[in-house]
Amino acid sequence: MRPDDPVNASEPPLRFLLLWGRWTPYHHARLRGLREILGARGRVIAVQYCAGSRDYGWMSQVEEPGLLTLRHAACETRFSSRAVLGELLPLLLRERPDVIFVPSYWHWSLATALLARLLGLRVVMMNESHGATVRPGRLRGWLRRQAMTLFDAALLGGRPQLRYFESLGMPRSRIAMGYDVVDNAFFARHAAAARADAASTRARLALPRRYILWAGRMEPKKDVATLLTAYVAAAGELGP
Repeated sequence: MRPDDPVNASEPPLRFLLLWGRWTPYHHARLRGLREILGARGRVIAVQYCAGSRDYGWMSQVEEPGLLTLRHAACETRFSSRAVLGELLPLLLRERPDVIFVPSYWHWSLATALLARLLGLRVVMMNESHGATVRPGRLRGWLRRQAMTLFDAALLGGRPQLRYFESLGMPRSRIAMGYDVVDNAFFARHAAAARADAASTRARLALPRRYILWAGRMEPKKDVATLLTAYVAAAGELGP
């Protein structure tokens, strides 16, 4: 499906349910991209599993019109049967989406996929795991291969993820890449505004002449120590 594909007025619009643990700023670019592609051909039901998060300590949440929050889930690391069976299941029965997008291997993601399969709905896993990021073990590998049977397709972050999901039994024909997206228009617009008044922008943000920008969570798996080591090496070679 492309944005310029003709709209068939005789066909009912497709219904997509897009589920994440907790909506954070970059999820909105993904939602806008999906809505742009769909146009008048479909609508997206935006859902978040919980309003709180253990891993993402955002000061505030960007408001999304129509965003549904499951009220009985405390955070994405805890499974809530009340949220899944008491809220998500009635939502699936009521909306009957054509396709459900769920993230990764969360316990509630797998529960959602199972419910979708029982209801005859199609479900797509969104994932950026690959062979170097998953915990090894024969039992874990077997369980992941069994989990793959719940999903009709996968939307992945890149080629390492593609190779890994093929090794789990997902056919290449049912894998698409493009899970990681950037709102290029947003950054281009603000970069142009900053360049238009570069001196005052640098002064306001206390930016040196040369610098490296890193954005991410301060946790071990992000390997910030390696970035700092590389920064020291680059700074020594480049000079002041």
